[in-house]
Amino acid sequence: PTPNTGTAGARYYLAALPAIYSAAMFQNSNTTQYLDVSNAVLSYQRHEKVGQPSRLEIVLDNAHGVYNALVTTTSSYRPIGLNASLVVSEGYKTGSSDVVKVGVFHLEQIRFVRSPQENQLVLVARDLSRNLDLLARYQSVYSNRTLGYLITEVCALAGLFAVVLPTTAQISQSVSSFVMQAGQSYRHALNELCTTYGLACFLDQNETMQFRELASSDIPVWSYQPEIEMVTFGSSDQHANHIIVSGKLPASGIA
Repeated sequence: PTPNTGTAGARYYLAALPAIYSAAMFQNSNTTQYLDVSNAVLSYQRHEKVGQPSRLEIVLDNAHGVYNALVTTTSSYRPIGLNASLVVSEGYKTGSSDVVKVGVFHLEQIRFVRSPQENQLVLVARDLSRNLDLLARYQSVYSNRTLGYLITEVCALAGLFAVVLPTTAQISQSVSSFVMQAGQSYRHALNELCTTYGLACFLDQNETMQFRELASSDIPVWSYQPEIEMVTFGSSDQHANHIIVSGKLPASGIA
């Protein structure tokens, strides 16, 4: 591996029995890792459903093939590649900022759309909660573990290590027996725990699994302001000063 010298920069290290591997840490200043495509967005759709990972489809203007060389290939690493993170910010009037980070998605499809009339790059991505749809390879049996432990364990097995639990009494409640079957999705196991104990969960914009005990007395953390939801501007050319009548002629002719 490359030694951590003055030119190697900040790096991640993985120690295994035969070797030690290293890779450069993510930095916005690294053009092979970071790319701002805000000015090239033609359209995008963000879909969110309860119990499913959020899905994002974004269409980029690829005129003159400006992004062709920025897509990862088998021989070179580039900022646009499968499983790369795509950070989405949207405009909301919050008082302190008009742009709010709403999510992080991971690319699972990259499509080039080319015709005589268009040259586009289509990116399809889902958020990290997609890992919950992976299947457990082995059966796991837990005895006398707290609810908080079981929730954290299921999330960790799915590769979700950032978890925030509510500070309520039942999170410390001991569960006498819980079985996660082999071939069962991690989402199924997590839903079983949440449904039994009245919890709601979601992945926030920083890829942290948030768990809540919802109640009607909860104070809202954000509410809509008196702002325009939709506005349409348009114009029409002046119409001729004519009255046009259409219909069936009288049977006896024009009166």
